[in-house]
Amino acid sequence: MKPVIRPSVATTVKQQAENIDLDLVGQIRPLLKIDKEALDTAMAEQADLFFRVSEAYALAVSRRDAAKEFISAEDAHLDMELRVGKAEKPTESQIKALIQTHQRHLAAYGKYAQEKKNADILGGLKEALQDRGRMLRDLGNLYSAGYFTVSSSKGAASRLGREVLNHARHES
Repeated sequence: MKPVIRPSVATTVKQQAENIDLDLVGQIRPLLKIDKEALDTAMAEQADLFFRVSEAYALAVSRRDAAKEFISAEDAHLDMELRVGKAEKPTESQIKALIQTHQRHLAAYGKYAQEKKNADILGGLKEALQDRGRMLRDLGNLYSAGYFTVSSSKGAASRLGREVLNHARHES
């Protein structure tokens, strides 16, 4: 039987996707807090922020999936190596135990765990930006109704603002 040439974990994952800039999380996290005095700026940047995070999330998912596939390939290679040339045929449970504890399997799983964590973090950021977009819409409706010009606890403008917001919520 021919020896199998295995690509390294880094090479395989690199071929699947570009490096993910997790600094993006640090850049965007502070922008999740909405400054109601700068709604126009927040609304203008929302689409770009959401696209940047969505793109990074897609790449992270691609890397996570590639790392998971690499585990399967690595386990298959180990299975073949452990079965070939043995005088006594090992049991399935013995083979499985040897694979699960082998350094190559553990290294591949470590890479997968890291990629999964990155994808989960970016997925959470993407969801937070979706929520931010909805909040910007609601705050824009409140601003249009004059909600922020009068004390929020009394006045006709305040009631009107709440009515407009409730109406907008029921429409969407």
